[in-house]
Amino acid sequence: MSQTLKEAPLTTRNARAKLDLGLYWRGVDPDIHLGYRKGKRGGRWLVRWYEGKGVYRQHAIGTADDALDGDGTHTYSFSQALTAARPLAQAALQLARCRRSRSKKPLKTTSPCGSGERNSLKDRAACAGIIDLG
Repeated sequence: MSQTLKEAPLTTRNARAKLDLGLYWRGVDPDIHLGYRKGKRGGRWLVRWYEGKGVYRQHAIGTADDALDGDGTHTYSFSQALTAARPLAQAALQLARCRRSRSKKPLKTTSPCGSGERNSLKDRAACAGIIDLG
């Protein structure tokens, strides 16, 4: 049985400063959540998505703007993290659907996308043609 998500106040620096150390989530879309992990020296933004059959996956977005202003590249405000979370989770969900529908035979390719290296979620989504990194 699934649990109801308790929305945490994550939208401003002041609201996040009042939180205890730990992990907090906000719903973005029905199967996508934006997370904030508060640590002793600041926080990090995460995105989590539901793949089905009780399986959740998550990916780090970047550092929260608790001490520095968000630049949208390495340090993110709430709105910047929210903007980055949706396409990452949607790309991951589409990759998961592609993997499930693909045959079990290994692909023979010379592109870096099929090299077997551990690439970031963004790299894998770009290789699959789901998002454009340019």
